[in-house]
Amino acid sequence: MNRGWIGFAAIVIMALLTVSPYTAAPLLALVWARQRSEPAWVTIPPDTRVFYAAEDTPPLKAVRSGRLDMFSNLSLPALKAFYEKDLARKGFSVEEEDMGDITPAVAELIGATGRLLAARKVDGAAITVSFASEEGLLRRSRLFNIVWRIAR
Repeated sequence: MNRGWIGFAAIVIMALLTVSPYTAAPLLALVWARQRSEPAWVTIPPDTRVFYAAEDTPPLKAVRSGRLDMFSNLSLPALKAFYEKDLARKGFSVEEEDMGDITPAVAELIGATGRLLAARKVDGAAITVSFASEEGLLRRSRLFNIVWRIAR
């Protein structure tokens, strides 16, 4: 078999694996586990897998920021309670963001189920935790992400 076709097949297989976080998570967790460098105050709940991690540290900016996309088998109330308690314990003021003019039907259609905003005045740290609706056929999981930023 030609080496070009082998490389192409490998790219197609990787693309298919990354389409669904449920199938790609074990592989991606191995890749990013060593590279992630979020601050210690960014906590990942039990029974949760990170399937995407990114960090932005431009040399000329005074702000360091990052993102973690995850899925969990915990219920929405359990996830919210975890982050409300954990962030409050770490000195953050936490509030739940109102869905605004979005009706429950539209929220269900786009998969939005809520968002927590947390800020700490001491060091300017901030976290936004956005929750999506449950997904999955055999094993239900909830997607959510954390966007964090802190002054250097």
